[in-house]
Amino acid sequence: MRRLDFGPGKMRPVRQVLDRRFASSPDEAVVWLRDAYSAHYFDSWGEWIDLSCDPKSRSLVLVQVLLVELDLMKDTDIFSKLGRGKMKSAVEENGSHYLDQTFQKIKAGLN
Repeated sequence: MRRLDFGPGKMRPVRQVLDRRFASSPDEAVVWLRDAYSAHYFDSWGEWIDLSCDPKSRSLVLVQVLLVELDLMKDTDIFSKLGRGKMKSAVEENGSHYLDQTFQKIKAGLN
């Protein structure tokens, strides 16, 4: 079970079965995270993180991708249609916050 922060005072438990995969080489590390099951809120959840380094230029490149598919975005009732824009902006804002937190953890691990 994970706890996701959907905004100030909106922490919610999410029951998920996650599949994590990791691959690395001397100059690259890749992590895939995909849900096999989510109890509610999401139809699907996926993350991809790629960290690669170039020893010649002494630089690192980090690519993060977050995929979230919400059940509620597909509902066709009037209340879901009216709230769709707010839901979309909340997912985008909280998704950015989630990716920023992940970036900070990766950055801390590199130091």
